[in-house]
Amino acid sequence: MSGALFQTNVTNARESVNVTSTTNPTAACPYNSAVGGTQPCISAGAAYQIRGIDLEVTGKITDKWSVFGGLVLMKSEVTKSLVPPADTLLYSTNVGLPLANVAHQSSACSANIKSTTGGRSAGRPYIVRRFTAAPCCREPGYGAAELLALRHVRGGED
Repeated sequence: MSGALFQTNVTNARESVNVTSTTNPTAACPYNSAVGGTQPCISAGAAYQIRGIDLEVTGKITDKWSVFGGLVLMKSEVTKSLVPPADTLLYSTNVGLPLANVAHQSSACSANIKSTTGGRSAGRPYIVRRFTAAPCCREPGYGAAELLALRHVRGGED
C-alpha cells in the first residue's frame, strides 16, 4: 500500500477568451475589425492550484495472480484569472471556481494472471466526477474496460 499528498501551483497559465467588437477587447487581446465576428484569443497570466491525495494498493492473491487498485481525489481552484467567466449571470469571476475538464475523482483497478504462454492483464479505470467549461455543470462519470495480453518474443525468464 502506498499513498501521496500533492499540491501543484501553476502561474502564468493560459486562458482562452472570445473577443467581439463590443465585449472585452484589451491590449493583450485586441479586436481585428477586418476579420470581424467572434475571435478567439489566448491570454497568459492566470494561476491555479490543485491539491490531492493518491492512494494505491497492490498485492498477490496467488503466485500467478496479482492485483492493483488506485484512487485519486483532487480539489482544483482558479487563483487568478484575467478573463470573464463563461456564465456571467452565475459568477462574477473565475477565481475560486474548479478547473474545467479535470477528473477530480478517479479510480482504477487491474488484475494480472501469468500463464505459461505469457501474461494476461485486465483493468478498469473509472472517472467519477468531471466539470465542464461552465463550472456549474458536471459531466456524468464513466468507466472503461481494458484488456492486455503479453507474450515473450525471445525465450527467458520474467
